[in-house]
Amino acid sequence: MWFFSKYNKRKKGEKQHTPFLRKALPEKRRQRIEKKNQPTKITNGVLLLWFVFAGTLFYLFFFSSFVLVEHPLVLGTETLSQQDVEQFVEERIMGKYWGIFPKRAYPVIPMATIVRDVYESFPLVSEASLIRSFPNTLTLSLHEKKKILLWATPETTYMIDEQGALKINAVATTEAYQKFALTISDMSHTAVNEGSRVMDTDFMAFLLDLDQKFSQQLNIDLLPQYSVVSQFSDELRVRTTDGWEVYFSTSFPLEKSLRTLRLLFDKELSASKREKLEYIDMRVENRIYYTFRDNLPEEYVTEKEQSTVKQTEKDKKEKKKK
Repeated sequence: MWFFSKYNKRKKGEKQHTPFLRKALPEKRRQRIEKKNQPTKITNGVLLLWFVFAGTLFYLFFFSSFVLVEHPLVLGTETLSQQDVEQFVEERIMGKYWGIFPKRAYPVIPMATIVRDVYESFPLVSEASLIRSFPNTLTLSLHEKKKILLWATPETTYMIDEQGALKINAVATTEAYQKFALTISDMSHTAVNEGSRVMDTDFMAFLLDLDQKFSQQLNIDLLPQYSVVSQFSDELRVRTTDGWEVYFSTSFPLEKSLRTLRLLFDKELSASKREKLEYIDMRVENRIYYTFRDNLPEEYVTEKEQSTVKQTEKDKKEKKKK
């Protein structure tokens, strides 16, 4: 009874605090804050471990044989020599940066420079992509084009890229690539510069198809020199190895023009007559105009056009009778 009465008196007389919730003394609180704000000291041993770790990584990624490309791989070559292209890439990753870092190390391989140099040194390449695979594999994938298109001006000769724009490429005009080159001349002699777009992709496709299919379907070869009236015309002129020219319009399907030309040869122009030809003009749909040397132009009307003309004349006669 005494215990409870004493406890109750003390409870009524003063405010009590639970021990684990009571506030710390001001001195202890200040020491705790100062200790919390004090910077953590890193021992020399920990610094040494971090230094060794960073040095190991640095050596691994820049000097270890584990990440050095041994031999580049080239895929997709057809006309080009795979060995020549591989040797070309190998030369680009030889040596060191500042005499210290190997160029063939995985992290520092000059990817963009190699691809740019491939386009410049191999004009037959239409697409090039370089892929590096960890730890030491370097693969160059290529797509080749069949022909190189050149745009000839009195001042210089440009190469035409896949978008129809001009670019300067001295390698494309060398003798080594002469058999792959098709040269286009502008009869209007309009001034051009590097980067000028001289033809669209449809015109380029027509020209390449013509170069391939003309000899296949007519057994007559074309010279690798073409001409256009201007950069913006749809007219394309080319001379055969027999000495006469053909004028095409890129507005008409090439297959139809070649089919019409075959009919002309079968019905009107034998091989002996073609020896005297000056030119054949196929720029008008369903009609062909041709000229012999020192003669006036003659006209050949296709069967479709002939039937149309006959039907028109028949309709006129019926109207007169009525």
